[in-house]
Amino acid sequence: MDKHLNLLGMLYIVLGLFHIVSLSIAALFLFGFDRFSFPIEAGFVRVVIALVFGFIIVVSLVGIVAGIGLMKGQKWAEGVALVLGFILLINVPLGTLLGLYTIWVLMLRDKPPAQGNAA
Repeated sequence: MDKHLNLLGMLYIVLGLFHIVSLSIAALFLFGFDRFSFPIEAGFVRVVIALVFGFIIVVSLVGIVAGIGLMKGQKWAEGVALVLGFILLINVPLGTLLGLYTIWVLMLRDKPPAQGNAA
């Protein structure tokens, strides 16, 4: 089961870095480049986009920290990863897959293996 926790940790780090890099590029195009940016003039729309980006960045940073904790075998990282697993279910398709894998690994970790019928 330790190999699943290491893999889960690596996946959280990779997905978190992917989100941070992709959102940084999107933010540059939406807010940064004057010549290439989309015309977002309304203040409310800019605030909503900034809040969504901020939420995703925070979740990504927490995922990276949880991934490092899982790879080091920290017990607290399992709880954080399980909460993130449920949050990531809404992020289709990569987050959904990682959320399902997280729930599968961490919920089945403490259960003993099934005993086969010896006939």
